[in-house]
Amino acid sequence: MDGFRPTRAQVLLLVALGVVAVLVGALAFVVTHRDTAAPIAAPQTSVTTAPPTTTTTTTTVTTTTSPPPPMPSPEQVVRNLYGFLPGSTEQAWATFDQRYANKTGKANFEQFWSTIRSVEVLSVTPRDASTVVARLRYVTKGGRVDTENRSLTLVDVQGRLLVDDSVRLGPA
Repeated sequence: MDGFRPTRAQVLLLVALGVVAVLVGALAFVVTHRDTAAPIAAPQTSVTTAPPTTTTTTTTVTTTTSPPPPMPSPEQVVRNLYGFLPGSTEQAWATFDQRYANKTGKANFEQFWSTIRSVEVLSVTPRDASTVVARLRYVTKGGRVDTENRSLTLVDVQGRLLVDDSVRLGPA
């Protein structure tokens, strides 16, 4: 066989290329398996890790909403109105809707009540769904007693029952 005999330089070149190929392969393996690769010099060991522990906190908020208090009856609104008088004209005034407040005028309202020593609600009788007749007894600061029947009309304004009109019935 007339064979081909590589020169010493060719053999060294082939060995060097083989070593480089092995190193490149090893480097590629380490880079792609970095998280799971064991160090080259470390002995093979098996490590078992527990799954991560997760703590979950659940907060339950229960909101209980109470229904709004029932609207007072027209009779109760009228009794409350005269219960404020004659001393608490501001609170009584707050029971009027804007239309009636404008019609009455606050100065006239306060001037009238400044002459009254006491007022008593003798009765409140429904006339229809929004109107009642109140029988009232006034005692003036001068001692005069006056009894009258007064028609009061009430309206619902944003969930509040307010006085929309008040008229004396019969002679003054």
